[in-house]
Amino acid sequence: MTTIYVIGMIAAVALVIYLAYRGLNLTVSAIICAIVVMVTNQMALEDSFVSTFCSGAGSIVTQMFGLMVSGTILGAIYNASGAASSIAKTVLKALTRKKAGAPSATLTIIIVFCVGVLLAYAGIDTVALHFVLLPLVLELCREANIPRVMTPGIVMGSITPALCLPGSPLMQNVLCMSYLDTSSTAGLIPGFIGGGVIIFLNILFLSTCAKKFAKQGIGYVPAENETQLVNKDTDEGHINFIVALAPILVTFILFNFVNVNITFSVLIGCGIGLNLFHKTLPVKDIPGPLETTVGPCGGGILLACAAMGGFGAVVGASPAAEFIFAKLTAFNGPTLFVVLICMTIVVGVCASGPAGLGVGLPLFKDVFVSMGAPLAAIHRISSFTAIGLDSLPTNSMVIACAKLSGVSIRESYKYVGVCTVLNTLIGALVVTILMTLFPGLAV
Repeated sequence: MTTIYVIGMIAAVALVIYLAYRGLNLTVSAIICAIVVMVTNQMALEDSFVSTFCSGAGSIVTQMFGLMVSGTILGAIYNASGAASSIAKTVLKALTRKKAGAPSATLTIIIVFCVGVLLAYAGIDTVALHFVLLPLVLELCREANIPRVMTPGIVMGSITPALCLPGSPLMQNVLCMSYLDTSSTAGLIPGFIGGGVIIFLNILFLSTCAKKFAKQGIGYVPAENETQLVNKDTDEGHINFIVALAPILVTFILFNFVNVNITFSVLIGCGIGLNLFHKTLPVKDIPGPLETTVGPCGGGILLACAAMGGFGAVVGASPAAEFIFAKLTAFNGPTLFVVLICMTIVVGVCASGPAGLGVGLPLFKDVFVSMGAPLAAIHRISSFTAIGLDSLPTNSMVIACAKLSGVSIRESYKYVGVCTVLNTLIGALVVTILMTLFPGLAV
């Protein structure tokens, strides 16, 4: 029976990826595939759905709601006020000061990565950050004549590394802190080296692809929905670069050095942003961007994340998962490689980074510690694995980013997949090797 259980679980994981790739609503896909796991693993349907699926979904909402909503509000403030555009254009001017004409493809991509990592460290939720960055990326890609099919890869490739970096106020780092009772900078040096590897590989890959398109004479073609994706940025009341950075710095300092709860840190950043950006975002204009940005975040995307969390909980409770996890923890190899392999597979099975952490860390924490793995090492490796198989075509932001860019997942996923799956797994491997060879870095 064990073989049937495992086949059923693998089939369910493959099915949820296929259904998402075909465009079926992710919440519906997660429920269907969770039922497939229940049936093929002979789990009690009623109890498994109510107690396991719904409980798992609720746990994800509990963990993510405060940070996602506060981060989305901050993103809406940065987008609607023009602060995000101010940061992007200041970086653009600084890097192109001595150059005439449009920036090169490589320089454009570097600019996006600078802005993406900077805004991510502000605590802007990744969902909101996609909506903040995408208009800027479309504008810069138009100037550099980079094909629109690459925009989802550029956006997601620039955001993803910040999720796992030490000190990051984003979900993957915060969840590891919560489950392991570690600091935000656990595994500091290996974390920054691994993140640097991901950023370098992403920029190298994307710039190489852009140059190939240029040689083929393929450039930027506007999309029908492009007029909806425009950041506010006018000369009148233009926000100073230093002023635009203030909420970012305050949030980062409160979270990492004053140990203020991350949700409150971001909310304080929101309050500072509203006060500093009032000239370009008057009080009367605030409800509009909040409605258009926070609404989708608090509704469909949070619901999809919760559903995938429920699916991951069902998978984690299945006999197939128990069998696979037992085999994984019996792996005879370096302890930290056991952590890497186990957490990567759990995230892939759950098809979600937060869900994978929610299932994997409570399940494996004591096992890893008993094998001699330091908590700091578990934290940093887990945060890196949570950004690997997380961005399969089932990821809600992969779907949303492609849709908003006016391209299909089939056209654009190559660029997303290399940046957010392949290169991030390479980064996770680098972190694991460093802490295995130099155990003193696991602090």
